Amino acid sequence: MTYGLTNMVFLILISLERTTRAGRLVFPIMLAVFVIFQLPALLELTNAPIWQAFAAWFAALPIT
Repeated sequence: MTYGLTNMVFLILISLERTTRAGRLVFPIMLAVFVIFQLPALLELTNAPIWQAFAAWFAALPIT
């Protein structure tokens, strides 16, 4: 449900931004990023070694 709502918001924003000239690629790119990161959870691939390595790398980033 949450993934669907997130994707729906991006699709709505994409449709609202169709008439503008600047920044048209922002929402489609973000939708693609969200879908790419949602796929492992949707396909239950979060126990895969490559995903675990990515999660450990991402958690180690000094973001906050």
